[in-house]
Amino acid sequence: DEKPVKEEKVKEQPSIAFESVTGGAFSDFNQVEKLPFSKKLLSLNSEVKEYFSEVHNELISFKKVNYRISFKGVSYRVGRETIAKIVVRGKTLKLHLALNVNDYSKTIFFQEDASGVKAYEDVPFAVKIKSERAKNNALKLVNSLAENKSLVKDQQFKKENVLKQLMENHLCGG
Repeated sequence: DEKPVKEEKVKEQPSIAFESVTGGAFSDFNQVEKLPFSKKLLSLNSEVKEYFSEVHNELISFKKVNYRISFKGVSYRVGRETIAKIVVRGKTLKLHLALNVNDYSKTIFFQEDASGVKAYEDVPFAVKIKSERAKNNALKLVNSLAENKSLVKDQQFKKENVLKQLMENHLCGG
């Protein structure tokens, strides 16, 4: 008792052409200019730049720690392993470390878990550095990281003025 399925003809809708809104006054509407890390860092206030300089020098004061300044931030490595990254988000300096987020007191360090972000899978422990206290906590965390990774302080280490290097590169267009 199967009834044959009746085929319906679908009427074609007249196609309506929309004018594209990519030209004219809206051309730059959704485009946010992406700034390189050096430009962002140099635009921060002098205290935050000083915090960056101190944390940077603490990280590179260990033997075999190399760093690379890229468009997005500074990454620190020991061999092929990334142990830390520093980036700028808005007016805030963010330090990412290769530490376990749950091993440290949240009420002291106010860390965030960034393991869900692909760029920070290796360095999921994130802290904001906006104050002297935050900077001191960041230095404690860097030393804790060094202990975990069995890093040794370089006795011949001389602090470098990375801000001056960034400024010179920035002026040269590098």
